[in-house]
Amino acid sequence: MYKLLNSHGPVKEQGAALLEFALVVPFLTLIFFGIVELGRTLIQGTWVSQAAFEAALLGGETPHAVAIPVMNQRVETLSGIQGQQLVTELGFNASYDATSNRTVQVDLNGEVARLLKSPYPLKMNIGFTGPVLLSYSTLPLALSSASNPACQYACDGTQCCGVACPAAPSCVGQASPMPFSTQLGEGPGGGGGGEDIDWGLIIPVRRGLGKYNARR
Repeated sequence: MYKLLNSHGPVKEQGAALLEFALVVPFLTLIFFGIVELGRTLIQGTWVSQAAFEAALLGGETPHAVAIPVMNQRVETLSGIQGQQLVTELGFNASYDATSNRTVQVDLNGEVARLLKSPYPLKMNIGFTGPVLLSYSTLPLALSSASNPACQYACDGTQCCGVACPAAPSCVGQASPMPFSTQLGEGPGGGGGGEDIDWGLIIPVRRGLGKYNARR
């Protein structure tokens, strides 16, 4: 009798397992798609942040007159490389402060591209602020000058900070020549006779080493 009453036990357990599986599958599917959407959102946020950084960096190296169009072109180029798989309806906004703070700010905003269509769009707005890398005295369209240029030295030892050293025909690459007078046959301690030679290049001389020798 006992065996007859429990003959259908395994069948009942199998039915309970199927019911539990049917209840759990929707939650597992929801969690799976949630992880996928979160990953896509993080990837798109990283790309937008990188695009804003690239545009701000380029704008900081570009004169004010043409900086904003150049930054916009950079964002469009990066967006074209990525195709339509990332942020949709990407908006661009930039500002260039060349006087007080000397900063460039780029703001990018758009809608996250969802894996599945949703009536609730997820907006994204990411900005980046960078320094202006051009100096105050930079002429328009000159991209080779940094905002903190190192001081150069003319051939006579004069510092030329922020301005170009005056040109001199007798100086190679710098200004008026510095007369380094050395005598042929003269040793580091002096003595001897010879002909004076004027050097047009600056030769680094360490203190206490005396004069350089020049022989022909």
